[in-house]
Formats: sequence, structure tokens, C-alpha cells
Amino acid sequence: MKYTVILSLFCFLLFGSQNGFAQGNDEVYDDEVIDERVDNNNNKTTKKRPRKTPKVDENGKPLPPLQNFFVGTDLGIFFGGRTFFVGLSPYIGYRLANIISLGVGGVYEYAFDSYSKLSNNVFGGRVFARIRPFTQVRTLKSIYAHVEAEYATSRIVDNRNSNNGQNGILQQVSAPALNVGLGYTTQFEKGFGFTTEILVNVLYFNPNIPTLSNAPWEYRIGFYYGF
Repeated sequence: MKYTVILSLFCFLLFGSQNGFAQGNDEVYDDEVIDERVDNNNNKTTKKRPRKTPKVDENGKPLPPLQNFFVGTDLGIFFGGRTFFVGLSPYIGYRLANIISLGVGGVYEYAFDSYSKLSNNVFGGRVFARIRPFTQVRTLKSIYAHVEAEYATSRIVDNRNSNNGQNGILQQVSAPALNVGLGYTTQFEKGFGFTTEILVNVLYFNPNIPTLSNAPWEYRIGFYYGF
């Protein structure tokens, strides 16, 4: 009788532990998913692989796919007397950290003199970096340093000849620029923000490098949206 009870208890523990182990293997944890496959002999195999968990913010909400990206443009417009000018420089950027942002954009400017009938088309591209050195200072955190490499082409056209079907291009010049300076923004994080920048082209002072501007200084205003 004694051995019968011991044998029964041993069998109960043996089959119970196997059943519990099998149930434990069937569980899917939060960080795992089951990948079921069927081989050539119609045998089903399972494989656990890590579950992809979305990134969340400090409140536990999933971050949007465009998190840390921003888009914007610099604007310029002037008309008065016989001169008309408009400039548009769209760009897209990414915030690497709270201190530095990188971006790439295009450049287009158009100027027209109604007296001489000459127009100037400027088009090109640029890459830039913005650095915030004073993120912890409340009165200075909206100020940033701007460094930019640009390459553009200027095409001056005589519109009197182009109206007759002739090639009115009088001059075409391409030139690089390295613009550095300071900027101010109303907002660095999510939402709309406005920017103002004062830049100087350091290559302007090299007589061996062509330039498209009559002065080394440039003042810009623009707006952007941060995701």
C-alpha cells in the first residue's frame, strides 16, 4: 500500500510538471511573438522572435513617424520703382539632439528690372546645420548659430530678345557660398515657428572665388513646422 501511494504521487508530479511546462511554452510574452511555419513534411514548427515595440514619449504615447523632422522655407519679396524681387528657399531638416539640427534645401530667386527688361534667375541648393549653444539659458535659448554651404547659378536674361524667339541669356555664372551667422526662432519644438537670420558669406572676401551677391551680408526671414 505504501509503495502504491508513493508510485501514484510520483506519477502525478511527473505528468503534472510536464503539463505545466507545456502550458508555459505556449504563453506569448509581451516582448515575443510566435512565428509558425510548415516544412516539406507538413510538420508545423514554431519560432519565437522579439516583438517590435513602438517608441513612446514621456507620457507613454507612441511617437509619430516624422518625430524630430521639420520643414520650412525662407521668404523674400520686394517691389518698388522699377524693380521686382522674390525669393523662396524651401528646406527639410532633422533634429539630432536638443542642441544640433541638420537640413538640406533648395534656392530660387527671381529679380526683374522693368526699365532695362533684364531679369536674373538664381537657382541652386544648400546644406546647413543649426547649433543651439544656450539651451539652458531662458533668455538666450531661442538664439542659434547657423552654418551653411550653398552652390547656386545666376542666369541673366534680356527679355527684349527672348520675346523675338532668340536666346536672351546674357550671362550665366555659378558660384559657391559659405554662410555663417546667427538666427532667432520663436519655437524649436513641435508646431509652427518663425525664424530670422543674419549671415555673412566668408567666401565673398576671396577675390579668386566668384560670387553672386553684391554684398557679403544677407538677412533672411522664414517660417517652419516641427513634427
